[in-house]
Amino acid sequence: MKPINHIILLGFILFVFCSCNQNEKIGINKGSNLNTNLLEKKIIGDWTINKIERPDGNIDNVPNEHKYTLKLSKKKDKNIFQVEDVNGIWHLEDSLLIMENIPVSKTYIDSVFVINDAFGNSEVILKNGNEKIASITKNGVVPEKITSLMTLVFLDNHILKLSMEGDIHIYNKK
Repeated sequence: MKPINHIILLGFILFVFCSCNQNEKIGINKGSNLNTNLLEKKIIGDWTINKIERPDGNIDNVPNEHKYTLKLSKKKDKNIFQVEDVNGIWHLEDSLLIMENIPVSKTYIDSVFVINDAFGNSEVILKNGNEKIASITKNGVVPEKITSLMTLVFLDNHILKLSMEGDIHIYNKK
């Protein structure tokens, strides 16, 4: 066999081997729509927080009384997340898990500001201290959204690792 045939055969074997391992673990590569669709299907489920790995390498086991379940589901064409009584929508963008929700405000409004722009449009801002609760525009009441960003570090059938603010949150699938 010629050396070029060996290289082609080796390349084919590596391709087949890598394709077979794709079912067990999905790598986190940026920019691929196919990869994002595979990740989206794989990440759906109920994930319970188990450990938190700190930047210095220490790993904290989460006590049972502080454990929570991150539920990621898809209903129709909408991705929905739930953590205890907080729920909202989620999506994957490259290796980022982006979760958005409108919090239930249990605080009182202590400040009301009216902002006028150069075109005569007005917006009313409702605040509690420095926290913006909502605004009122010509389109109606617009509540303030909370957006959480977590970097997807690792995902397989049983373990999910998400990085946020330097810590890696390690979840087990229920």
